[in-house]
Amino acid sequence: MKRARLSAFILILFFAFVGTGPLALAAKRVALVVGNNTYVNYPSGKQLKKAENDARAMQEVLRGTLGFEVVFAEGADWKEMNARINEFEGKIGEGDIAFIYFSGHGVSIGAENYLLPSDVPEYVAGEEGRISGNSFGADELNRRIQKKGARAIFAVLDACRENLLETEGGKSIGVLGGLRNIEAADGIFVLFAAGLGQTALDRLSEDDPNPNSVFTRTLVPLLKTGGLSQVDLAKRVQTGVSKLANSIGFSQVPAYYDQILGLVTLNGGGSTVDEAEETAITKPANKPAIQKGGDEFVVQLASFANLDAATSEYRRLEEAHHEALDGLSSQITVFQDGDRILFRLSAGPLPTKEEAQNVCRQLIASGEPSCWARLQ
Repeated sequence: MKRARLSAFILILFFAFVGTGPLALAAKRVALVVGNNTYVNYPSGKQLKKAENDARAMQEVLRGTLGFEVVFAEGADWKEMNARINEFEGKIGEGDIAFIYFSGHGVSIGAENYLLPSDVPEYVAGEEGRISGNSFGADELNRRIQKKGARAIFAVLDACRENLLETEGGKSIGVLGGLRNIEAADGIFVLFAAGLGQTALDRLSEDDPNPNSVFTRTLVPLLKTGGLSQVDLAKRVQTGVSKLANSIGFSQVPAYYDQILGLVTLNGGGSTVDEAEETAITKPANKPAIQKGGDEFVVQLASFANLDAATSEYRRLEEAHHEALDGLSSQITVFQDGDRILFRLSAGPLPTKEEAQNVCRQLIASGEPSCWARLQ
């Protein structure tokens, strides 16, 4: 079973920084974890198998390894989800670290991403309000947590294993295509379970014995690994998921978007919780040594003055050059050039420089003005 890649929020990690200086040692770590398998108003083909297992696995690593107090729910209807969200919000204070994890169905309608409770009403064509009015806005929840003064917000939305709102003709409703702008304070890191135009595997086969989805079974062990920055985590998730998908002839390469100036880590690697909190935001993680033959390449496409221009350009390139970019993940990296903040657009990874150069040759031969291969 494949998990449909829902526009731009299958997996999102927000780093919302408030103020400067080190984290106070008294800061709490608080997490909301929700997993929903069953959607009572939808047919059997729309039910999930691993969402609740994924939530339990995330609860374990957040509580046992990363030192979070966890507010947990599974099989949650609107009333239960509302209660758990309110409980979670009530525990967040100034300077705290918040982590939100949701596994289940989710949709994008208009400018908002919605997490769907187990009793979300059946969709009626043209009445998107039936869904949005009985679900929970993920972006709005993050904004509320920011207003409470959370030092950092990490949101992992492992949503929509298939499109819950697909009509009989196969046309999706209320779902935005491609990357979209995500509002957050001062810094953001986004990691998607699959690249643009790809779907995400729920399992490798019908008899796959692993209790977790392909993405979550890769993510959880990495969260237990000390010293990984947000970029280290993204690259290792990309490699792990891609190898698993390739083992059954499927292409799935998680994509990431980095607007963090610097490196951050949740797991200090053997330090105490207090020590990890002190270094989590203010100090970069130690990078592992580069192994011989382990370098990967990307094709660098262009740099832009704002995020919207970069994402719009990648949508255009994906539509115009689908074959050349097939299987590659879009990467948008923020960097400072003098007084300017620029958004660098690239695609990858590719195992060799020659393969990256070949992609560039195809793009340039098709009329694109620039493209070059570089180590990522």
